[in-house]
Amino acid sequence: MSKYAAKGSLFKWTISSVLTAIAQQTEITAPEAQVQILDVPALDDSVAIDKAPGGYINYGEARITGYFDPAASTQKALTTDMNALTSRAASILWSDVAPSSWTFTGYVKSFGASAQEGQMLKFNTSIAVDGAITYPT
Repeated sequence: MSKYAAKGSLFKWTISSVLTAIAQQTEITAPEAQVQILDVPALDDSVAIDKAPGGYINYGEARITGYFDPAASTQKALTTDMNALTSRAASILWSDVAPSSWTFTGYVKSFGASAQEGQMLKFNTSIAVDGAITYPT
């Protein structure tokens, strides 16, 4: 079983038509896709409830956190797109040998920052996935 360090993984957002790494990332949480599963009980089945896929997949949200730089153009791009309700292409580039990436389109759902005494400024943002994620095959 291969193991890879997280260092080198990047979250990229489309800025000026180019997938660009967001500055100062420290954590990436990839979207967790969930298939809609329906309970399909049969009237003549007293033992169990059958399950069936409902035909939809909710691809969820990507979340990134990092050190906040109020002057960073990549972080400003996220707030600009959030305020404009603009959908953009995004990708998560994993730090494996290939490297592999997950690509998708999404909207900036939230962007926040925090300051705590004795700590660096921090930011967090979430990207709502619009459509499907393209996984490596």
